Amino acid sequence: MSKAYLWPSYQAGDKGRYELWVELSLACTPECGYGYNMYPANFSVTSPNGKSVTADSRSPWTSELLDKQFPVDGKWLIFVIDEPARGDYTFSVMVDSNPKVAESRVDVSTTITL
Repeated sequence: MSKAYLWPSYQAGDKGRYELWVELSLACTPECGYGYNMYPANFSVTSPNGKSVTADSRSPWTSELLDKQFPVDGKWLIFVIDEPARGDYTFSVMVDSNPKVAESRVDVSTTITL
């Protein structure tokens, strides 16, 4: 993950909710085999209070093949969250229903530049 931004959501029906935008880059290890088709539903974020959401369908990145020759670089995902809780947010990637294969942390208690 290289950037994260947080601001109120102005979509219909989202009153009181926020959009957490996350920019990410992924590379496949040699054990990757034929690669993976990656979709927004493969990504989730879990708040400090334990609530988890997958990337929203309004994400500008829709899908891409991740393999040894084709890394994913500079793609944006949008997570719609309730009013943000202070603390660490866990960002997770699920591939082929396996447990987390990659994990990073986002701390929304720090300053986010809009």
